Amino acid sequence: MCSEPGSYGKDKKDVVIYSDPTDSKGFFHVALTNIKDLLHCRVKLYTSPVGTCNNPTNVNKGITGVPLSMYGYRYHSDKNLKIFSVGPFYFTGYKPALTTPKY
Repeated sequence: MCSEPGSYGKDKKDVVIYSDPTDSKGFFHVALTNIKDLLHCRVKLYTSPVGTCNNPTNVNKGITGVPLSMYGYRYHSDKNLKIFSVGPFYFTGYKPALTTPKY
């Protein structure tokens, strides 16, 4: 998600960009085009492809989101491409219901 600051007293606008599912090694790729400032972008978990493992965790800020600016990037000059690394993020299996203590 990228937040573009508002101008002239307007609220900021959130832009949500989804990636394709991860590959077999857990990597995902997304092209961030027409984003003015990557410092306002955060990467976070969205959905799990596995129905029995679909509870997101906040390991490495998977729920709250990690700003791209926290990490360096590799620049590939031949492709004019910046590659950022984040995560890894995790989902967990069944989330047990909270039990009410009995007094």
